[in-house]
Amino acid sequence: MDNVLQTTPEHKWRGYVAQDKDPNSVYIQVFVPELLPASTGQLGSTTSNQSVPLMDINGASTQTSVTTTNVLTAIYKGGSTNRKYPPDVVKGEQVIVTRLGDSDQLYWESSGRDDAMRTTETVRFEAANRKDFNDQADDSHTYSFELDSKRNKHIRLQTSKGNGEAFAYVLRLDTAGSQIQLSDDAGNSITIDSANNRVIMRNGLQAFLMLNGQDVSLMAPRDLTIKAGRQIVTDSPLVSVSNTDGSGVFNVTSNAIGLSATTSFVTTAPAIGLNGAVKIPSILATAQVRAQNYTNGAVGSSYGQPSISISAAEATIPAAPPDTTVSTTQRHAVAYENYSAAMATVVACFNQIQGHIGLPTAQSTIPAQVTASEMDNLDGV
Repeated sequence: MDNVLQTTPEHKWRGYVAQDKDPNSVYIQVFVPELLPASTGQLGSTTSNQSVPLMDINGASTQTSVTTTNVLTAIYKGGSTNRKYPPDVVKGEQVIVTRLGDSDQLYWESSGRDDAMRTTETVRFEAANRKDFNDQADDSHTYSFELDSKRNKHIRLQTSKGNGEAFAYVLRLDTAGSQIQLSDDAGNSITIDSANNRVIMRNGLQAFLMLNGQDVSLMAPRDLTIKAGRQIVTDSPLVSVSNTDGSGVFNVTSNAIGLSATTSFVTTAPAIGLNGAVKIPSILATAQVRAQNYTNGAVGSSYGQPSISISAAEATIPAAPPDTTVSTTQRHAVAYENYSAAMATVVACFNQIQGHIGLPTAQSTIPAQVTASEMDNLDGV
């Protein structure tokens, strides 16, 4: 008989919750008809005082006042493993009440028949995540899943690093704040803000992407790389590219580049270089010009501008051969100041000759021809 497991008999009754369970309690007030057969009236926790006749040790009659109640107190039995909180039972809901042997302690558990009577509740499941038994069974050593329509109005899924994990994660659907949040303990997060039409993504090093209403913001503390295997298309009435401290470099490398402006195209820089053949079929106005050679004649047709078909993702690049034609009868410009000085010397020589022999006589027309050849604003050496 020594090896026979001795068990304590259980007594079970059906009861009815007398008032909504306190959200932070494991106790309920319960009415059990079989244990309180004399109780009548509306379901609820009530007390009353009654006089009870007694007889003392000398046989004399006396009376005392006692308080009676129509409900009993029971503690949650905890039969649902991995569930942290007891069910949020409400008034009128059926429960199973248990007593072990002749103990005065009563235990309760939900019968599962009246779950539809509840309006809000909190359900939390936990799984241990500890290296050994001595670790605290707290949030840092558990995986948990919580559905809470009563306190915080959210659904929350959380992991921990209690057993050697590198990172911990939290997924929270916050119906009270109209948000969804996914984050880790390294500073990475994604937030959907439904009320403000906003989606935010950031990492622990402050790289940032925000879709805010009709606006999109993108920030990279170091590099931003965009690569497409076929094409990249932008469409905006205004485009600005800037560097706030003025030290930036903008570089474009391509097989062909086409720039088209319906009103104007203005470039401002201390130095502008065009390394290749340049064709300007319209007027060129400039304050100063320096050139090695000058050739007159027809300019010819303009260079064709490259184009792209966005729908077909194909580019058309017209031929643009450099114009190297140079006239065989080249004319060369000379500095007016040097030319005028030379002609003045020639006239002086003619005057000396004329003083001796009387010839030539037509040198007076030379200065006028020199003056007529002047080209203003030519600068040279």
